[in-house]
Amino acid sequence: MKVLFLVSAVGILSTSPANAQSFELLSEIKHAEYTDGMGERTEGNVIVSNDFGPATVVVEGKIGERKYATDSFTGEAVSVDLYYDWSDLISTRTSVSFASNDPVFTRHILSQEIMVKPVDNLVLTGGFSDREYFGNVDAQTYSGGPTFYFKGGFAKYTYTHYAIDDRANTHSHLATVRLKDGAGAGYTQAWVGTGTSVQEYEFVVPDTKGDVTGIALRRVQPLTDALNLTFGADYQWYDTPILDYQRWGLTLGIQVNL
Repeated sequence: MKVLFLVSAVGILSTSPANAQSFELLSEIKHAEYTDGMGERTEGNVIVSNDFGPATVVVEGKIGERKYATDSFTGEAVSVDLYYDWSDLISTRTSVSFASNDPVFTRHILSQEIMVKPVDNLVLTGGFSDREYFGNVDAQTYSGGPTFYFKGGFAKYTYTHYAIDDRANTHSHLATVRLKDGAGAGYTQAWVGTGTSVQEYEFVVPDTKGDVTGIALRRVQPLTDALNLTFGADYQWYDTPILDYQRWGLTLGIQVNL
């Protein structure tokens, strides 16, 4: 069993068979506009993954800029993920990431997930992470949920609880469905999320709790056997005690499979 999660912006999820030897390179640029004077955000990233039989290593580097009405911040981040198939029943994901001390990305994340496959079409995932956000705000997360596989795709649900130091605890619900093309390697994936974890989208923990709801759509379109075009769009709306606003985002990228 191998379930590989590559997360950037709205996220990417791919699967590969055990013991496969493969190399993937993905580069994307993302831009989002906010309403009500909340500015804009631009981000570029490169993700490299290599499959070594039971182990897969994924390295991501990214840069970003967050502009507000009167301030502008730039930041950089790097992450390394190790996925390992211990058996047909159990696999794990260990991840570490570091970022510059700016309100652009989460400053650091250390996380551990375990995936259990009790039957052929079901994977159960549970995880824990330790995080530090801009302003030296620490948090721990506890997450879990099922993934159901069916002919031509899968459906996944994740619940996450955030225990934040000196702030109110928050939570999020995220559901996603992927549908593969009838022929070829292309697919379309949609996400719907809701909760009170504004920091997952803004990378800054607010002083007061707010609500956020979002939807996203992503398409991976094969151009050749080794080259894919990726594009997507997302929309979020925020309801906070201080301000209600929305965000519109677009993503465009290229994926190389060797």
